[in-house]
Amino acid sequence: MKCLSASCALAAAAGVLTHLLYFIRGEHHKNAHLWIPRALAAIGLLAVVVFQLTHYRLIFTVITTIVLSTCYFAGLYLSIGLYRGLFHPLRRFPGPYWARLSNLYHSYLIRNSDNYLVIQKLHERYGPIVRTGPGNLSINDPAAIPIVLSNESKCIKSPWYDRSLPLVNLHTVRSKTVHDARRKVFSKAFSPSALRDYEERVVVHCEEFVRQMKRLAGRPVDVSQWFKYFAFDVMGDLGLGKEFHMMTSPTNRWIPELLETSMADVGPTTPVPWLAPILHRLPRAGHGARAWLDFVGSQVKERTQKTSARNDILSHLVDVYDRTEKRDIDYQWLRGDTRLTIVGGSDTTAATLTFLFHYLAKDPKQVQKLRSELEPLLRGKPHLDSKDVSKAHHLNGVIHEALRLHPAIPSGFPRVTPPEGITINEVSIPGGTTVVLPPYAMQHDELNYVLADEFIPERWYSKPELIKNPEAFLTWNIGMNGCIGRALAIMEMRDLITYFIHAFEGVKFAPGEDGRALLEGTLDHFTCVGSVGESCQYCKTLNIPCEFNPNGRKRPFYRVSSDVFDHSIKLLRRFVSEEELPDLTVENIQRVLANAEMRSKPLVTETPSTEVERNGADDPQPAAGEIQEVVERDEHPLLQEDLGSMILDSLGKYRYVGAESSIRWNHAARMACASSSIHLDPKVVSPLKTGLLPPLTPESTSTARTAAEIYFPCRQLCIHYVTRFFEHIHCLYWFYSPEQFYPLLEATLNDRGTTATASWLCSLYSIFALGSMRSGKYAVGFGTATTPQDCKQTADYLAMAKGQSSAAADEADLETIKAFGLLGLAMHGSCYSMAAYLNVGAAVKIAFSLGLHRDMCSRTKDLIERERCRRLWWTIYTLDHEISIRLGYPCAIVDEAIFMNIPPASEQVLDPGPNMPLGYQALFVSLVKVRKKISYDCFLEPAQAGGRLPISRVFNSLARQRRWLEGVPSYLHWKSSLPPQHRRAVAVLHLRYWISVIFITRPFLLFLVAKPSQITVPAKRKCYEELSARCIQAAERAVEVLKHMKEADVLSSMTLFDCHSIGEVMWILILAFQKLGSAEHQQIIRFCLETLKSMDQVGWCGKVLPDLEARVQESGALDNPAPILTYSHQTLATEQMPPQNDQRASSVDASITMQTSPPPPPSQALEESLDFFDFGSQFSAYEMFDLDCHSDLLGVFDDTTSTAPISMFGMPPV
Repeated sequence: MKCLSASCALAAAAGVLTHLLYFIRGEHHKNAHLWIPRALAAIGLLAVVVFQLTHYRLIFTVITTIVLSTCYFAGLYLSIGLYRGLFHPLRRFPGPYWARLSNLYHSYLIRNSDNYLVIQKLHERYGPIVRTGPGNLSINDPAAIPIVLSNESKCIKSPWYDRSLPLVNLHTVRSKTVHDARRKVFSKAFSPSALRDYEERVVVHCEEFVRQMKRLAGRPVDVSQWFKYFAFDVMGDLGLGKEFHMMTSPTNRWIPELLETSMADVGPTTPVPWLAPILHRLPRAGHGARAWLDFVGSQVKERTQKTSARNDILSHLVDVYDRTEKRDIDYQWLRGDTRLTIVGGSDTTAATLTFLFHYLAKDPKQVQKLRSELEPLLRGKPHLDSKDVSKAHHLNGVIHEALRLHPAIPSGFPRVTPPEGITINEVSIPGGTTVVLPPYAMQHDELNYVLADEFIPERWYSKPELIKNPEAFLTWNIGMNGCIGRALAIMEMRDLITYFIHAFEGVKFAPGEDGRALLEGTLDHFTCVGSVGESCQYCKTLNIPCEFNPNGRKRPFYRVSSDVFDHSIKLLRRFVSEEELPDLTVENIQRVLANAEMRSKPLVTETPSTEVERNGADDPQPAAGEIQEVVERDEHPLLQEDLGSMILDSLGKYRYVGAESSIRWNHAARMACASSSIHLDPKVVSPLKTGLLPPLTPESTSTARTAAEIYFPCRQLCIHYVTRFFEHIHCLYWFYSPEQFYPLLEATLNDRGTTATASWLCSLYSIFALGSMRSGKYAVGFGTATTPQDCKQTADYLAMAKGQSSAAADEADLETIKAFGLLGLAMHGSCYSMAAYLNVGAAVKIAFSLGLHRDMCSRTKDLIERERCRRLWWTIYTLDHEISIRLGYPCAIVDEAIFMNIPPASEQVLDPGPNMPLGYQALFVSLVKVRKKISYDCFLEPAQAGGRLPISRVFNSLARQRRWLEGVPSYLHWKSSLPPQHRRAVAVLHLRYWISVIFITRPFLLFLVAKPSQITVPAKRKCYEELSARCIQAAERAVEVLKHMKEADVLSSMTLFDCHSIGEVMWILILAFQKLGSAEHQQIIRFCLETLKSMDQVGWCGKVLPDLEARVQESGALDNPAPILTYSHQTLATEQMPPQNDQRASSVDASITMQTSPPPPPSQALEESLDFFDFGSQFSAYEMFDLDCHSDLLGVFDDTTSTAPISMFGMPPV
């Protein structure tokens, strides 16, 4: 027994020594499959020895052999466990407990082939460096990329790359020297000349893919499979010089399935490199891998035995192979690189395309953006020219964003650190450690990308601020280890997307599918969820039949070119209601033609429709008690918005017809009396038998202009003017989408405006007039080193714009609205206020005629155009108020639901562009509505109701303004971190708010300063003091915003608002100085004057500055030292700022400090109603500079007993 114990001890010691002297050193994974027979042989040898020593006692021999073997392995694994858990150099790194003991635990975690998700979760839990195995680290830190993966890195590929030995290829070879030499051979296949040749062959496969999608239109399609067929066909052509014909024939469609089967064990065995050689040699487990290698071998044999007239990728490798001695290693290189070509050129591209189209289906807005960008670049062609590729910013952004969110190799590239180790961000990593940099986790990290899990292609071109760390893009690897076929893969995806967008309206999920099956079922060896049988997998899981809604298709089923289809649709719009067009099918078109042939006189007067909605004699008559209910449901034909609401004019435009119009009643009467043989569109009023109105004028039939008749500055000046317009004006008032504006501008500059409409020329000249408003050394007219001289000035461009306005008015379409709106802005900026008021009014009237105020323009526009119409309407709405309020004229647009019924523009469909922040227009519109409501409640309505203003309305108005400010999102706070192109818009928005506060409170400040002795009621004085303090404080807040605008260089002289706001604030500060005698207010007034002087002295700024200087001098605000005055209730109350501002009043300048004191205690009662002053004596925007203290404006209130409770005014600070 003692002898057995000693033997067991020796066996255990042998196990420990085996670990310490052998297994702990070097790499042993290559011969892992040999260790099983070696261990069995050793155990057999041990049994023979024991059998002899025990004198052939069989049972004792078996027991002893088992015990000794167990002791050996117990010693071996106990030594391994203790070392890895307690003494390993990586013991200080965090990670799962069991991961430190064996890589098998990591394999267990990723048993579902979702290593990329497991690694991401581990990093979220343990930090940027996680111990995922005994000698393995996962590093989610971009700083590690150059240290681990660059050409200069001393790290080498890990043993995982030996899993396919003896097969070797460019991807798996571990020697850097051999890798670089082999890459030079491969690089010949990806030279620029070779890529140009490849693209001509790629477009053929793109055309076939589109052809197959058209054939399958009408039922759900598993695009992941079709993308594999497309990628394999392209790879076979370019890589192997053969055609697989997977898109046209099912014969070879077993190949992608075989590839997936062969790679099924790649994911789970990644952390255990010694396990793959064992599995590949098992009969069942290695069957798929062996079958795949046999297929690759057959392709190699076929390729080496034939010659091809066209070069392909393997042709360069075959040439090198033919010059070798054709040893086994040479064959293994050729076979390995062939497998790399097949896998890398097919499966990775198909996977990326699958994810990319997943996001296009999830967000149809992306398809619309792609179409808007590509249509001007394609110019009728189905693919991009090489010179236009760089201009397709959104297309390239879509591809990059799909690659970022779903890299083809999501788990990373394992490397082994050099013996001396490496250091990453002052963290030392020992030598011999296997490190992995996971692309998926890194590219989904909020530290590297803002909104990292969101699909935002704009981050790659127009919103670079969403990329915090550009180095964190690891999809292609880097350096000499980077994907050599990157350019070819991007070209394939770009061409296929372009062909698809050109051929189809969009892509959508199958019924019952939301895309989660793809995201949750993606495996870590490049495969995606596929379909089963004839029905798609999504419908099978829901146990429903496959369905498809053809309404989203742009074209009918039959083959027709894009140009023929588009022109046919334009022609058909003259006869068929636009709302019916998306539902057109071959049958419906035949029906329309048959109906047209039935008419004796096929005129436009009888507009056909694919569907006729009737409430005719077949409907049962309602009972007597139901008649009132029927009327209340808005079913009267004259009250239904859709019936007879549009009429076609001679210009091809649909015009809106109001419910009170006799034209609409006549149409309803005709509908009621129409026989069944007459097919009328109930939505469109039929024109007169004599033809469309109005009659064509001689001007409308005149010949086209010549280039000599139209003046344009040079291209550099045009771009300069347009850039200034977008930076200073378009950020406030939206008129054009950039993708809509710049192609129009380019076309106009190319043909010198010979084909441009009058409305477009009027808009362009107005933009030039605004953009050319500079003075002094910045004046474009004088010429500078960077800007050439322009012989035209602002007044010249205004004259040219006015010259086009008459012809533009005849067009009376959406472009005309833009033209008159821009002309109004240009006129207003040059001090022509009356002309601006009239032009903006004309824009509003044209908008009425098109039904924009009732959202009726959608009948002739697609989804994008519909949103453009809505955004344009709200621009005209704000501009109408902006121009009217300066002179106190009535707005052309009435804020009544019964008059205006249009939703805000959807930014999910149409992005406002780079200069206007998201959500800005809706917020601006809401502030305008608040301002209009205040004007009505506190000025217009009381003036017409006996001149009495309930003071509660003033405080309610202030409360309404406060609620608006609290509703401003944090990203639109002027003190927040903003992109440079958004700073002006956001600052102006907040400046408008503080000016609106001044607007409602300034009469109280004026009265207190001019006639303080007339206020004898203490409660009334308390109320006036509070409102005056709010007015002064609003002015101080406005100065803070102005200072911010000055520092950010976003003040502009192109509009009235900037200098007018400075003037408004200065008058409040002059009154505040006279009231409080504060030296700080003197300094602020001086700051305002200096700010105004620093602006371009053009337009209103040049007119206002001399007048303001004179008025300040008259007031003596800057001449006399501040008097020391004592007021019991006239100190400025501390204002509680909204969330985005500091709660203390910040300084306006380094030398300006606001001095505030606590507010006075609330009064017990305030006057309920105050005498209202004569608003006919209110001063206009610039007549107020001639302010007379004896004006009737001062006799606005009388002394009456205060009866209202304080709760009426107990609101929080503004």
